[in-house]
Amino acid sequence: MTVAYFDPLSFGFMLWPNCRMQLQTMSAGIARVERLLLVPEIATTLAAPEGAKEGICLEHASFSWNGERPHLQEISLTVRPRELVMAVGILGQPAYVPQNPQVLNASVRDNILFGLPMNEERYEEAIAACCLEQDLDQFVEGDATEIGEKGITISGGQRARIALARVYYADADVVILDDPLSAMDAHIGASVFSRCVLALRAQGKAILMTTNQLQLCSAADRILILEAGRQVRQGSFQETARELGAASSSVAVPSEGHLVLF
Repeated sequence: MTVAYFDPLSFGFMLWPNCRMQLQTMSAGIARVERLLLVPEIATTLAAPEGAKEGICLEHASFSWNGERPHLQEISLTVRPRELVMAVGILGQPAYVPQNPQVLNASVRDNILFGLPMNEERYEEAIAACCLEQDLDQFVEGDATEIGEKGITISGGQRARIALARVYYADADVVILDDPLSAMDAHIGASVFSRCVLALRAQGKAILMTTNQLQLCSAADRILILEAGRQVRQGSFQETARELGAASSSVAVPSEGHLVLF
């Protein structure tokens, strides 16, 4: 008789551990959304400087994270169309250095299109520019293969190249890349930089890029040098070669700070 009472409850007992885990995840998600919604609204917006065109324009700008002291101070920078600008400097403790791009729980194709309508020619260009042909050949279902939490596991380099393909396909006027090559093998990274980043510049995009690979600086139109979060110099690769040499010596000494290129 007792077994008959407990038998209907067994299914619920089996589901309880999973339900508890899902409730914890939901609670954490609600807390994050609540913090975002409670952030004070910005009351005013700054007007664009006179004569400003498409691209990025900063004048004596300072940036902080979580309302702490500014980590970047008094930055004046302009990135025009068809320009690739990098900045090198020691920032101390970095406030925000995301290198893990978001991947949707969807197919590779949907992750690249990101809600945009399909343009077959642009899509094929994005795949080739980010060296994804061989990866797609290895996936059982090609670009229809599902990735993300419920899909197959992909490497950090594949994740970065899919995110870059998404940027390439979007065909935006302004492109901001935060250390996109760090997770890639050296030869793959060099190829992606040439076929994707430099190709975007040739297409008229204004590009602001961060990377810890100083050998890429020679390809930049201008280089911004930072020290302790402040702008100390800006110029071409030839004009900043001496400071770049000094910055490269700090790469091997992590205690001196974090090396950043824009």
